[in-house]
Amino acid sequence: MDGSAAYKRWQGGSRGGGAAGSGGGGRLGSAVASGGSSTAPRRRGNTDTVKLLMLGYRQELVREFTLFNSFGSNLNVLSSFTALAGSYGIGVGFAYGGPVVMTWGLMVVMLLTLSVGLSLAELASAYPTSGALYYWSYRLAPTRIRTLVCFITAWVITLGQAALSASATFTFVEFVEVAVEQQFGRSLSGVHRLSILAATLVVVGLLNCGSSRTTAFLTTLGAFWHTLALVGFCSALLLLAPKRQSAEYVFTSWQTDSSVTGITSPLYNVLMGILMAQWTFTGWDGAAHNSEETLAAEVAVPAAMLLSIGGAGLCGLALVLTLVAVKMDEYDIVYDASGNSNMVLQILDKILDVSSATPGSSSTSSSTNISSSVALFTIPLVGAFFCSFQAIANNARMLYAFARDGGVPLSRLAGRLQPRTAAPLGASLYMLVACAVLAVPMCFEPNVFPIVTSFAVLACYAAYGVPVVCKQTTGRRHFLPGPFQLRPWLSTANNLLSTTWIGVVLALFVLPASRPVTPGSLNWSGPMLGGLLGGLTAW
Repeated sequence: MDGSAAYKRWQGGSRGGGAAGSGGGGRLGSAVASGGSSTAPRRRGNTDTVKLLMLGYRQELVREFTLFNSFGSNLNVLSSFTALAGSYGIGVGFAYGGPVVMTWGLMVVMLLTLSVGLSLAELASAYPTSGALYYWSYRLAPTRIRTLVCFITAWVITLGQAALSASATFTFVEFVEVAVEQQFGRSLSGVHRLSILAATLVVVGLLNCGSSRTTAFLTTLGAFWHTLALVGFCSALLLLAPKRQSAEYVFTSWQTDSSVTGITSPLYNVLMGILMAQWTFTGWDGAAHNSEETLAAEVAVPAAMLLSIGGAGLCGLALVLTLVAVKMDEYDIVYDASGNSNMVLQILDKILDVSSATPGSSSTSSSTNISSSVALFTIPLVGAFFCSFQAIANNARMLYAFARDGGVPLSRLAGRLQPRTAAPLGASLYMLVACAVLAVPMCFEPNVFPIVTSFAVLACYAAYGVPVVCKQTTGRRHFLPGPFQLRPWLSTANNLLSTTWIGVVLALFVLPASRPVTPGSLNWSGPMLGGLLGGLTAW
C-alpha cells in the first residue's frame, strides 16, 4: 500500500467524521445509532450511543462492560505477576539498588503514573471512544497538523501495544519454560519455546473470538486472580519462610551487582531500578479502548483507569514486600539479571527445601518440594496468561477503531466484526500476527526481550503525552470536559507534572542498562522509536 495514498485515505476519513462532526470518508459519522446493549437500561444505553454518535461513530460493539469489568481490563494488563515476577522483575530489581529502590521506587512511580492517569482520565471522560489517544490528539491538535499528529499517534500506540502484548506473552512462555525445567529437569530449546508461543497465541486468539459478555467474564476472572490469588500467594510465602527480614532491611537496604551490570554510580542504579516499576504501569489505557463496550463510559472509564493504577500499585507493592521480606541470604539464591532464570521460582524452591528439612539434615531439593514449588508458581503463571489475553483484547479494540478510520493497510479486513458475537475479529488477528512477529525472535535470542519491552514503554508513554500536550497548548480553548474533570488550575498543574514525568520516562528508557556499552548491550528502543517517527512522517 502506497504511504501517501494511505495517509490521504486516513486524512479524508478523519476530516469527514468524528473530529469534524459531519458525514464523510470511511464509516465516521455515516450511520445512525443502534440503540446500545439489550442488557443495559434503555436510558443508559441510548445515552452512551448518542454520545458516541456525537463523536462521529455509530454503535457497532455491544456494551457489556461494567465499571468493574473496565477496571479489570486494566488490572490484568498491569499484572504484578507478569512485570514483577517475570524475568524483567525482581531479579533486575536486586541488581539495581535492591529493596530500597524496589519498594520506594514502586510507590513513587505509582503516584507519578496517577498524575498521568488524571490527565488522560479527563480526556477519556470527554471523548469516550475506542480510538482514545489518537482521537483525542485529533480533537485537540492544531488544525493544520491535526491529521498528521493523530496518524502518528495512532501508529505509535499500535506498535507500542503490539510490543507490550509480545512482552507479556513471552513472559508467560518463560514461566512455562522454567516450570518445565524445574519439574522435569529438562532444558527447552528455542524450538520448544516457539511451540509454546504458538500454542499460547492460538488459545488467546480463540478466546478473543468470543462475545463482549465472554470477554467481560474472563476479564472479571483475571481481576479476581490478580487480587485474591495474589493475597494467597503472598500469604503462602510468608507462612512457609523459616525466617523473614526486618522492616529496616525491606525499606532501607541498598544492594547492587556491578559485576553483572557494570554500573557503580548510585544515581544511575536508582534510575535503572525504577524501570522495573515503570513496566508494571504500562498499558493502563486499555479501559479507554474498551469505551464503546462500557456502560456509562463517560464516568466508568476514567474511574477504571485511576482505580486500576492504584490497585496495580498496591498489588505490586504487596508482592515486592513479600519477596523482599523472605530471608534469602542462607538460600544462596543465584539469579541472572539478563532474564535467563526466574528468581521467584528459585525462592519458592529454597523456601520449601529449608522449611521441610529436619534438624541435622541437609536442605536439598526433593521431588516433593520441587513439585510443590512448581504448583505455587502456577499462580503467577496463570496471572501471566490473563495478562497476555487481556493485552490482545484491549489492543484489538484500539486497532479496530484505527481500521474503522481507514488508517491501516487492509482496513476493511482489520475492522471486520464477527457477525454473531460482534467481536473485533480482524483486529484481533492483526494484533496476534504483530505479537508473533515481535515475540518469535525472543524464543531464540534473550537480548531481544528487554529491547521490545523498553520499546513498549517508550511508545506507549510517548503516545500518552501527545494528547496531554495538545490539550495544554492549542486545545485549551475548545476543550469541553466530560463528567470527570479537575478544577482548571489543578488540571493545568497536573498536566505539567504528568508531561514532565513522561519526559523523564522517555529519557530513562533509552539509557543503556549495563556497562560497557556494546552493540549487544546498547538499548535499541530509542533508535527504534526515532526510526518509527521518522518513517511515519515520511510516509
